[in-house]
Amino acid sequence: MLKLSAKISLDFMEGEVRGRTDEQIFFVTEKFLKKSKKVKIPIAGKTTEVYVPDYTDYLILKLMSARPSDIRDIATLVWKNGIPDDLEEGAKKKLAHPEIIKKNLKLIIDDISDKRFLDSWKGTFITTEFDEETKEKVLRELKRF
Repeated sequence: MLKLSAKISLDFMEGEVRGRTDEQIFFVTEKFLKKSKKVKIPIAGKTTEVYVPDYTDYLILKLMSARPSDIRDIATLVWKNGIPDDLEEGAKKKLAHPEIIKKNLKLIIDDISDKRFLDSWKGTFITTEFDEETKEKVLRELKRF
C-alpha cells in the first residue's frame, strides 16, 4: 500500500490576525467566518473539518504579510484567480491599516520583478508551469491594482 504524506500547517485565528508589525492587523469578523468554507481534510487516517477563508480574505491576508513565501503564493493566486473586484473594499473593512496593502504592493512587485524570482518560484512549487510570460501577466495585474 502506497502511503503519501503532506505537510499541513494550520493557523488558529480568534478576533484578529497580527503580522510582524503594528500595521499588520486583520480583523476576524462574523462576516469573515460566514464567508469561510468548511472543508474536510484527511489527517492520520481520519477526516478533520477546517474552515478556509474565501479567496478575497485569503489574498488580503497574504498581501498584508508579504513574506517571501507569501509573495510566491500571491503570484500563484493572481495567476490562477486574478485580483477580486472587492479586494480594495475588503481591505478597507478588514484591516486596521489598509494602507499596508499599497505599501506592500511595491515590495511584492519589486520581488516578483527580480530576475531570480522565477527560480525561487520553481524551487518552491517544483514545476516549470510558471514561466516568464506568466510572471509578466501577474505583474501587469498587480500594477493595475
